[in-house]
Amino acid sequence: STQSTWEIARDMLALRPDDPLLWCALGEATSDKQYFIKAWDMSNRRLARSMRSLARLCSQKEQWEESIQYYDNALALNPMFGANWFSLGHACMKTEKWLRAAHSFTRVVQLDPENGEAWSNLGAIFLRLGKLKEAFRAMGESMRLMEYSWRVKDNFFRVAVEVEDFQQAGRALIALLEMEGHRYKMDFPYLSRLVNGMIAEINQTEAKQTLANQLIERLAGTYTDVPEIYNTCAAFYEETDCIQKAFDFLIKQERALKIKDWKNVPEHFLEVVAVAKKHSELARKSKDIMLLGQSSRALMNTIKASRENFSKYKELEEMMQWQQEIETLQAQVLNG
Repeated sequence: STQSTWEIARDMLALRPDDPLLWCALGEATSDKQYFIKAWDMSNRRLARSMRSLARLCSQKEQWEESIQYYDNALALNPMFGANWFSLGHACMKTEKWLRAAHSFTRVVQLDPENGEAWSNLGAIFLRLGKLKEAFRAMGESMRLMEYSWRVKDNFFRVAVEVEDFQQAGRALIALLEMEGHRYKMDFPYLSRLVNGMIAEINQTEAKQTLANQLIERLAGTYTDVPEIYNTCAAFYEETDCIQKAFDFLIKQERALKIKDWKNVPEHFLEVVAVAKKHSELARKSKDIMLLGQSSRALMNTIKASRENFSKYKELEEMMQWQQEIETLQAQVLNG
C-alpha cells in the first residue's frame, strides 16, 4: 500500500538520508513535490527519475507548463526514453505549443515506429499546422497500426479529403461504415467533397468506378430515412447517367423529408418542394412514362397536403405548373 511504501522510505532515509533514490521514493509515496526536488538537488541534477515523476505529478494536476519544464530536464539526461517524449508531446498539445508537440511525437515515432497513438497525435498536430501532406502520411501510419480505432479512420478520412486523395478517403469511409454502421455521425460537407471528387475521377480507371459505386451502395445500405444521404446518392447517380437510380433516391429523399412536420413548418415545406422540383425535372428530362407517372403522383400528394397552410406560397403554384407539364408530356409520350 501507499502507507507502507511511505513507512519503508521514511525508515530507510533515517539510515541513508543522502540517498536521492529514497527521497524520490518518498515523493512517489506521498505525491509531494518537495521530495522530488530534494532528490534532484541531492543527485546534483543527475536523477532523471525524480524529474520524470515530478512531471507526471504535475500532469495529473494539469499543471502543464511545470510538467513541460520537468520533462525537459528528464529528457536532457535520457533522450532515448520514448514514454517521456510522448508525455511531453501531450503536455505541449494541452498548452497549444504545436511545433514543440510535433517535435516530441516525431521523436516518439523515431524511437518506436509502431506507436500508433503517437502517429495519430502527430497527424492531428500537422493538420493544425496546415501541413496536409505530413498529416496524411502520419494518419496513414496510425490507421495501419490502429485498425480497430474508428476515430483514427475518421481522422484519416478527413485528411485524405483535404489532400484530395479521394480513393484513400473512400476506402477509409467504407471501412468506417463497416465498423460503426449507422452509429457513425456523418460529416455531410466532407461527404459531399468526397463524392464530387470521386465523380470527377470516375472515368479514369475501372477501379475508381468500382470504389465509387461501392461507397454509394454502402451509404444507401447503412442509413435509412436520412435525407442528406439520399440526396448524395441521387446526385451521384445523376452525374453518372443512372437516371432511374437517381430518380428513386430523390423519391426516397422526399419521403424522408416528409417524416418531419413539413405540413406546418415553412422551412420543411420548402425542403420538400426543392426535392419535388428535382424529381419532376429528372422525369421530364428522361421522358420515361414510369418516372413521369411516379413524379406526377408525388407532386399531386404534396400539392394536396400543402393547400391548407401554404396556399399563398408561390411554390405551391410552381408545383401545380410542374404537375401540369408532366401530364402534358405523358400524353405526348403515350400518343407517340
